[in-house]
Amino acid sequence: MNKEKEIETVTLMVRRYCRGVHGTRGGALCPACNALLEYARQRRDRCPHGEIQRRCEVLLRDTRRQRNKKEIRATAMKERKNFWDRNAGRYDRFMRKDRAAYEKMYELIRPVVKAKTVLELATGTGLIAKNIVNAAAHIEATDASAEMILEAKRDNRSAKLHFSVQNMFCLPYADKSFDVVIVSNALHIVPQPEKALAEIRRVLKDDGVLIAPTFTHAGNSFSGKVRAFFMKLAGFPLHSRWTSEEYLRFLRQNSWTVRKSAVLKASFPLTYAECVKMEV
Repeated sequence: MNKEKEIETVTLMVRRYCRGVHGTRGGALCPACNALLEYARQRRDRCPHGEIQRRCEVLLRDTRRQRNKKEIRATAMKERKNFWDRNAGRYDRFMRKDRAAYEKMYELIRPVVKAKTVLELATGTGLIAKNIVNAAAHIEATDASAEMILEAKRDNRSAKLHFSVQNMFCLPYADKSFDVVIVSNALHIVPQPEKALAEIRRVLKDDGVLIAPTFTHAGNSFSGKVRAFFMKLAGFPLHSRWTSEEYLRFLRQNSWTVRKSAVLKASFPLTYAECVKMEV
């Protein structure tokens, strides 16, 4: 899609969103949506340099030249890490709008982690870990982004909670080390999530529990689709676009038995999944 056509499409989407959500008429935009559209135009105009628009023609051509699949995966992982490093300071503000969904999720998680040794992957700024640590025996909370971990450490007041930078595809922990592993809102944004699940299986005890809540973007409402579109323009790394049913099927196909699930209402549908190892 060329630049002019893409801007035209974005403009139509924003006008439809503004009309449906904010009640504007005649193609007019409210100040907030007008500012959002102007922001999108500025970001798109800077695309040729590859820093803003992750899917511009220049970047796609360069990517095709990378013949080694490992290089391509490494590039994707670096871009994902850079995105979270850049946005670490904004993360908590972004998640506030989903506070009710997260409170419900904490209620679901606390009984599972009670007096257990827990590993959390993709902890971000530690929102989940800090809200469940009183129930757990100990939590190792990890993230690939050093900036996220710095934010997480700022107000950590629990001796039972330890933060560190780790790669979820290659963890430093021994086999069968943890009673519970939590990976929240991460499997849809990493390449090859099945490999992350394999590493989780390795470090989880045989009778352990995997808790894997994930935004299932394929079930987005129109307003959710608009929000996701602008997140994509900003460089948000989305690799898997599942419905809730597709996500649960993906877990089962990777040898996990889903013992409990629920779809929580948030900015995007949030599918809570509680799993145990499937007997093979």
